[in-house]
Amino acid sequence: CHSEKSLAMDRKGKAVSLFVDAKAFGKSAHADLGCVSCHDGFKSDQLPHAKRTKPVECSSCHAEEQFTNYKQSVNGKVKTGGKSPASCTDCHTTHAIQKISDKQSEERKGFAAQICEQCHADVKTKYMVSDHGVALAAGTKGAPTCIDCHGEHEVASPMTEGARTSRKKEAEMCLSCHQDKEEVRARVGPSAGFIASYENSVHAKAVKEGNEAAATCSDCHGSHEMKKGSDATSKVSKQHIASTCGQCHVDVQAQFETSIHGKALATGIDASATCTDCHGEHNILAHTDPRSPVAAKNVSAQVCSPCHASVKLTQKFGLASDRFQSFADSYHGLASKAGDVEVANCASCHGVHDIKPSSDSTSRISPRNLAQTCGSC
Repeated sequence: CHSEKSLAMDRKGKAVSLFVDAKAFGKSAHADLGCVSCHDGFKSDQLPHAKRTKPVECSSCHAEEQFTNYKQSVNGKVKTGGKSPASCTDCHTTHAIQKISDKQSEERKGFAAQICEQCHADVKTKYMVSDHGVALAAGTKGAPTCIDCHGEHEVASPMTEGARTSRKKEAEMCLSCHQDKEEVRARVGPSAGFIASYENSVHAKAVKEGNEAAATCSDCHGSHEMKKGSDATSKVSKQHIASTCGQCHVDVQAQFETSIHGKALATGIDASATCTDCHGEHNILAHTDPRSPVAAKNVSAQVCSPCHASVKLTQKFGLASDRFQSFADSYHGLASKAGDVEVANCASCHGVHDIKPSSDSTSRISPRNLAQTCGSC
């Protein structure tokens, strides 16, 4: 009967198909089961088979941990109207259920991406053009998909305490691939140690202390749209770093954009300094930390000197190449080298995020402002 494609019933004025694709069912995980194994209470010799059609209860067979996880997940919790956001059949289908637990990892990942797309089409679009999505499409071993980050039956909201994608757990989740999986480490440019150095940063410490507004991986790299820094559309490309950091550091971004460095970047000069050139990338430390490159005792030699004493850069952009050396030979430079953290360094005179040339009347080293700048010490 159910092999007839036209077979249907009326439910509240809506035609509901009763067709079952026998070929698809024969290849399914349930091929060895009879109809009444799932459709409890049905009598095949009667029409209709039951006075009231009860929903199939998968837990009558699948009562193990995965079903318990599903019931507690964001998909399994009953919403208004008594319906779950995503039921077993939404993901596994009805009669054509595939058995994927014994499939290769990459095949399972591809299956998951297709299933999740049914509800999350907008996310799938972003994911497929991300570095993760491109790697999955190319068949790259270790490429992550939905289930690697969100889990399978235990999908939880990022707002849930202890969720893999929660603010406190996110870095740990990303490191489970970027640090712990050999096939990923072998393909990713930055070393595992460089990526893991985030855990010692001012951002990671703030997150651990309960400040969930502090930056974690997805704040900088994006979540589903993650791309390498070499991609011009990436959130961490040279041209976009300031705006990415500016999501949190709004006032600093506004200052930087009016600075000589910010203006140079805006014209396409990628050699100009941006946030990460001075503060570092994953292992960003507070400026009060003596290990930080922007600490008072380090900023001149570790931050300003590499660019302003560079023969290549000074020649290319017509800058004076002796500025750092003249500072190093000065009273201020010698005192700083001797360990004085209160003596003037480059930032004391030129500013920090608001560095401007002396020809700019708003610059700290403009002739009209020089006395006030020196007078601050």
